[in-house]
Amino acid sequence: MKRLAFPLVALVIGTVALYGQQRIYWGDEVPQGWAGSWPAELQTAAEASRYTRTMSSLQNIEFITALHEESAVAAAHGYAKAEGKPMAALLHGVIGVQHAAMAIYNAYVDRVPVIMIAGLDYEGPVAAHNAVDIGSLVRGYTKWDAQPRSLVEALSTIQRAYQIATTPPMAPVLVTLTGEIQKEETAGKSVSCV
Repeated sequence: MKRLAFPLVALVIGTVALYGQQRIYWGDEVPQGWAGSWPAELQTAAEASRYTRTMSSLQNIEFITALHEESAVAAAHGYAKAEGKPMAALLHGVIGVQHAAMAIYNAYVDRVPVIMIAGLDYEGPVAAHNAVDIGSLVRGYTKWDAQPRSLVEALSTIQRAYQIATTPPMAPVLVTLTGEIQKEETAGKSVSCV
């Protein structure tokens, strides 16, 4: 079950990258003409979970490993300043959001769009890394936060997060994804995002 989370996170980030697309694809529904290449780690995870290369611009998604959540959000802040568009940062539960807090505040004060996705897994190995409302930790200096309850809602929430983050006055947004959503089987499914 754990190996399904990584491709789903890639799918959700792909949703951010593909804002404006009307459909997200899974399984055998691959659009014709897709001939991109994926990073080896993502390809391995995708094959292991029966998730197939499905979105044409996933080839443009680059995963950058940061050694600390504050560094990840700071990098996303710098990217937004340099490129004029948001970058996503993945945060590890309560601890990750707490670690990222100062960088989130800096992005908020600088009016920079950053899309943050925090994980929440009540059945995970460390119960202290979870909270009922992770967004409350940084709600005073984020423009918006949400915790969707289903995969369909998660995809539309990511699109809404992008829209809110990039609408002036721009600011960071936070989406919390539960372990159930991250581990949901996606093979052979399609979701229309409006």
